[in-house]
Amino acid sequence: MRYLLFGKDMLKDKGIYCREHRPGRWQVYFSHEGKQVHLQRDQNGHILKSEMAAANLMLYINQNGYDPRKFGKDKSFQFDVAAQTWVELTKRDTERMKERERFVRLIFIPYFEKMDIKTIKTVHIDQFITHLQSKGFQGSYIRNILGDLRSFFRFNKKSIPDPPEFRKIETQEKVIRWLDAREQDEVFRFIPKKHLPIFTFLRWYGCRLNEACGLLWENILVEKGYLSLSTVVNRNGELKPFTKKKQLKIRPIIPEVSWIFDERNGSEFVFNHRGKPYTNFTLYWVWKMANEKAHEKFGTPTVPVYSGLRHSFATQRLNSGFDLAEVSAALGHSSVEMTKRYAKYSQERLSNVMRGVYNPFIGVQKPNLLEYKGDSQDTQFLRHYDERNRKNQDQNEEINKTPNVKTRAK
Repeated sequence: MRYLLFGKDMLKDKGIYCREHRPGRWQVYFSHEGKQVHLQRDQNGHILKSEMAAANLMLYINQNGYDPRKFGKDKSFQFDVAAQTWVELTKRDTERMKERERFVRLIFIPYFEKMDIKTIKTVHIDQFITHLQSKGFQGSYIRNILGDLRSFFRFNKKSIPDPPEFRKIETQEKVIRWLDAREQDEVFRFIPKKHLPIFTFLRWYGCRLNEACGLLWENILVEKGYLSLSTVVNRNGELKPFTKKKQLKIRPIIPEVSWIFDERNGSEFVFNHRGKPYTNFTLYWVWKMANEKAHEKFGTPTVPVYSGLRHSFATQRLNSGFDLAEVSAALGHSSVEMTKRYAKYSQERLSNVMRGVYNPFIGVQKPNLLEYKGDSQDTQFLRHYDERNRKNQDQNEEINKTPNVKTRAK
């Protein structure tokens, strides 16, 4: 240390000086090409917090000369630079990273530009939200954007002493569109036979589209009577080894869909189209075309595939008298609160309340496919489906007629 400080004094003769320009902050200054240069950071961008750090820098300049490119302003906390660093260092699946890169390139950087991330406060986040709303973005999309922005600040939390707060966005809840069992039957009439297995599965299980697309034969245990939903297929047709909530979902194999698992198709995927797994995009278009034909012939409401299957599954079950906990478990929701939004559409119970009628026994509506009279290609499926229902009804009647143990004892 003495050597460094001694060397510092010798460098004064060469026109390189240092001083403590404010408490705890040092500065090295000298003349370069006729201009005065003042440096508060060393060649690595570190702040000169001591006389020794300043002496080190003086010796470095004396030995290596002064290159302005190495002593530019530290840009690591500049928003555009920090955001690019965040994208490079965070690891997510390909599909999610593309969305994050799009947010950074088209939304974050154009708004915050070169702003120092350490100076961004809650008021700036509020102004950013107002900016997004002025662009006409919907509440759910804004929440996705803010979710990534919050992740960005969490990534830099050690460098930001006072991170901004993110206020909760209050938005009007969207109306859930759904179909009853009869309307679903009308749409199913126009779904091509080759696509009926996956749509039948979605109708009876109420799972997410990508969960059905990613269902593997290795997860079908017919002999034990259950299957597991543990993998999904993303938009690019790639298999992901986990679901949205990263939860393993064990579901029983019910009679209405057991025929799907009678024969393997030579693929690792239970449902495949042209040798490849289904994607949400394929299901969207198959449903859209069938729904439009049903609308033309029967006046069936046109709804997206997610509404026509998963939303309809939840709302139908609640209207049939199943409680929230049961429906929530079937849907795979992490909390009953997520399922409550469907309870608003349980009109039969609400109607009884409004009319002052108490009826604790709400009949279970059993979906029956419409009687087939045309010549569409799903004839075989409809016949098979009706036979299955008839067998199930006969079994139930036999069980009901069988006397219980107490009766036989008497």
